[in-house]
Amino acid sequence: MGFHPSPPSLDIDIIFNKLVIQKRGGYCFEQNGLLAAVLQHLGYELYTTFSNVVRENSEAAALGQVELKGFSHNVILVRGPEDGHWRLVDAGFGGRTPTHPVLLEHPADDSYTGDTVFRVRRGLIGKVAEPTTDYLEHESHALGWYLQRYSHTAKQWQDQHFFREVEAAHGDFEVINWAIATSPTKGFYHTLTMGIQRPDGGRVTLQDDVLRIIQSSDKAEERILQTPEDFKAALEEYFGIRPITS
Repeated sequence: MGFHPSPPSLDIDIIFNKLVIQKRGGYCFEQNGLLAAVLQHLGYELYTTFSNVVRENSEAAALGQVELKGFSHNVILVRGPEDGHWRLVDAGFGGRTPTHPVLLEHPADDSYTGDTVFRVRRGLIGKVAEPTTDYLEHESHALGWYLQRYSHTAKQWQDQHFFREVEAAHGDFEVINWAIATSPTKGFYHTLTMGIQRPDGGRVTLQDDVLRIIQSSDKAEERILQTPEDFKAALEEYFGIRPITS
């Protein structure tokens, strides 16, 4: 991706034209914005909120803490029409993400995407430890959910991002969208970023000239795209993007 010098529009008609008609990509505010509009049109009860992406930090983990970035992602929470339970629905997380709804359930329930396993855990903001019964009853201001993915390499569950069950206003998304897209401290400002989920739970990513083909088992192949021809070929083979010809 790479938005410089202006942020992408959050107008649903513009997003639809970009993602569906032009078959171009987008990031979470566009992808989940469009998906939420479609689900609402189909009659689903839902709301959208922000999440804090986890920054890997072994020193913080050793102290029982989870280092969180500021709001940089949005997710959809949808109530299941059959059972009334809420589920996480997310089409736009930049890392590994489930390709189907994940039940908000405590204790956690494992959910599979291909060979990749996901779940959500009830947790406190910035904390590794599970909340005690007292916290669940009296300290709701610090409570939320962590999306977790099982790492085949590390042989453990890893937190991906943290979200709370608090609905965000449209104006909130406009502010955060602008900040993420225009701040020189954010990767989207200066880095070409692309990613696509594979049916088997794997993923292909492209950051500037570095192409990574990641299997569901976490094994990855990395290639450097050295010429414009390499770049065009990768776009077509892995992302289905072809050059626009007049």
